[in-house]
Amino acid sequence: MASFRKHGKIWYYRYVGSDGVKRERKGCSDKRVTEDMARAAESEAARIRSGLSDPRAERMAREGRRPIGEHIDEFIRAMEVARRNAQHVSQTRLYVTRLCGLARVERLADLMPSGDDGRARKASGRGVRDPDRASLRDRDQGVL
Repeated sequence: MASFRKHGKIWYYRYVGSDGVKRERKGCSDKRVTEDMARAAESEAARIRSGLSDPRAERMAREGRRPIGEHIDEFIRAMEVARRNAQHVSQTRLYVTRLCGLARVERLADLMPSGDDGRARKASGRGVRDPDRASLRDRDQGVL
């Protein structure tokens, strides 16, 4: 059960999160709406605790629906906030946008290999050193 307090015109609610830690969130000026917000937060925490909901998978799905341009802009803003070299930031933006354009990447999910199209199987054979194959090659070349 959530508890409520009012500070000025704003209601705040406190609930127990999915990890068992008490959390306090800002509601709004309407107590009934704040009660609904608290109920939703408690329900979400209960779903996570019971294993019915995976917050990481939900976040990946939510981020996967956003256009890749938003992710690139967010990344570039993070670089600027971190005070990276301006030339490095502009070159990184150029390279990433060109790469995404050439690869026809529109969403984040387009970057992730899918088991359906075989790209992961093709990529796994390139540039990966197979220890069995390498040992056979070394044996044939007389390397011990």
